[in-house]
This record gives sequence, C-alpha cells and structure tokens, in this order.
Amino acid sequence: MRTYISFAVVLLLGGCIPSAEDEVASAELQKELENREVLLQELNADGMISFGAENAEKEIIVFTEFHCKYCMEFSREYLPALKNHPEFLVKIVPFTLNKYPNSKNINKGILCAKQLEQGDQMYEVVTKNQEEKRLTAKEHILEMEIDAEAFSVCMESEEVERVLTTNQDIAANLNIERVPTVFYNNEMKVGLPSQADFFGWIGFTE
Repeated sequence: MRTYISFAVVLLLGGCIPSAEDEVASAELQKELENREVLLQELNADGMISFGAENAEKEIIVFTEFHCKYCMEFSREYLPALKNHPEFLVKIVPFTLNKYPNSKNINKGILCAKQLEQGDQMYEVVTKNQEEKRLTAKEHILEMEIDAEAFSVCMESEEVERVLTTNQDIAANLNIERVPTVFYNNEMKVGLPSQADFFGWIGFTE
C-alpha cells in the first residue's frame, strides 16, 4: 500500500511539471497573442466603418466581405443590437475575396463613402442589397444623396487603394482566410456562431 501511494504521488507531481514542449508552446502562444494585438492596433481608422461609443469598454473588430452570406447575416442579425449600446465599439474592416468579382469595388465604395461622411449609410445600403443584387458601388449610391463626382474620383484614387492593401496585409499577417472573422479581447473567432454563443462570448445583455 505504501509503495502504491508513493507511486501515485510521484505521478501526480510529475503531471504538474510542464515539459519543455509545453513551455515552448506556451511561449509561442504568448508571442502570437502579442503580435495579434500589435497588428490590430495598426488598423487605420480610414480603412474601417465604426459604430458605437468611442470610449466604450468593449471593442469588437469584424473582418467581413459584402457578398458573403454568413457575413451579411452577421451584419443584419447580430450587430444592430450593439449599435447604440454604450458598452460596445464595433469596427467593420472590409476584406477583399477575389472569388467575388465585385469584392474590391464594393470595399472601395464603403471607404469612399466614409471619406464623404456617408460611410454608415453606404454600409447599411450595401448590407441590405449586396448579397441578393450583387450591385457595383456606383449602383449602390443611386439610393443615397452623395456627391457622385467626388465619389468617382475617390474610387480611382491611390489613397483608397493603399488603405485596402493595408487591410489585406494585416489580415494576411493575422492568418485570416475566411470571413466573418471577429476579434474581441484579443481572441479570434472564425465563421458564424449562434447568436447566443456570440452574445455570451462578448458579454452582451440587452
């Protein structure tokens, strides 16, 4: 009995000692989280649409694409509850997927509308229409009162191209390949969760 107990204690104590592999994995994870935090901080305000309280306690960053069925469901069914909630600031980062022919065009349109102080309205119009109608950015603005000439100039500008490229580079460094990809509290979730799981994750209550 004594030998058995001693052996059990040795096993238990041995299980508490991290192996060299565990320590390496832990260090790599810590480095990945630190790198993620830095990359998310590099996102330029010109490259996203934001809504919510600027001084909010909780920040959510969403990489999205406006032809993606699950992205649009996430935008229409999940995010509106957070829009006027004082605890949350939501940042929408347009992400280009080449499998959709108009992906880059729509992303440029979102950012150009923002430059003309109508980013929120463009986001609402595109979210409502794009999945079904697959319009171009210039077709979307027909629903808006916006300076069409200034919008066209922006769409051809090097600046909006640069901002989109920065978004893509940051996304690549964050290993984003599918959307929606959501960041909260430096954690990353990919795909469309259930609404209950998402709200539970971010601690949302109405």
